[in-house]
Amino acid sequence: MRKLRQYEFVIEIARCGSVSKAAKYLNLSQPTLSKYLATLEEEIGHELFDRTTMPLKLTEAGRKYLAAANRILKIYNRLKDELEMINDGKNDSLIVGMSPTRAHFMLLKLMKNFKSMNSSARIVIKEDTVAALNEKLYRGELDLIISLKSDESKEFEEVFLFNEQTLLALPKKYNDYPVEKILRQCPFVSPGPGDFLSDVMVSVLYEYDREAPAIEAQSIESVLILVNEGMGVGFVPSYIRELCTYDNVVFKEIPYELKEKNKVEDNRQVCVFYKRDKTLTQAEKDLICAAKALI
Repeated sequence: MRKLRQYEFVIEIARCGSVSKAAKYLNLSQPTLSKYLATLEEEIGHELFDRTTMPLKLTEAGRKYLAAANRILKIYNRLKDELEMINDGKNDSLIVGMSPTRAHFMLLKLMKNFKSMNSSARIVIKEDTVAALNEKLYRGELDLIISLKSDESKEFEEVFLFNEQTLLALPKKYNDYPVEKILRQCPFVSPGPGDFLSDVMVSVLYEYDREAPAIEAQSIESVLILVNEGMGVGFVPSYIRELCTYDNVVFKEIPYELKEKNKVEDNRQVCVFYKRDKTLTQAEKDLICAAKALI
């Protein structure tokens, strides 16, 4: 196990480009990790990192060591997964990560689908930001995540679920309005700074020479509550149309020319992600099937 930890240390330092950042992720002090690295380099007789650059860069010996470390850990992790599955022929527990908004709208249907396939497995749902979910999956704290495809997710295996577009959510009283009139005249409810749909809204309001949103909430869930009460309109991801239970909310497609004009992001891919070379348990396979049946 000590050797495995050394491999993990080198992989993390290479990923972070810094001993201090890697130490933080590994829950070690910077001097402790520096000492581990120095001892390892002394043992193998080669420096693994060029200390004259920042971020740190691998030496030729470091590149060879890193490649071997990744291969060894993949073999070890695959063996560990297979040994765990020997217990009763399956692993009946899994931890799944989702954003709070996806959990709010998807969780009930996802769990109904999953339990219809696997009634005995125990499932734990962890909610966090997209960036944090990617980090926790990388570190092995989560078995699967349901999230948007991004540059950060490229290192994982993926199973495509559906394309996500941007829709307008509005009270039924605005249902007969053309989209152009809605964008020019109706009060807007924003999900708050930091959400990409808030950025879309800012762009649209600027384009139509309008003031800030009438109401700024803190989540898509809050936006829909206010839309349902007739207090404004908002931008939402399209999967919500399939899963929304509010009686007074309707959805409108945004015409292509308006999306282009206002730089509305479209066709985002939602996938299930898991670590490369992972041997999926039966429970994990069932969860993926349940997720594919969501939309």
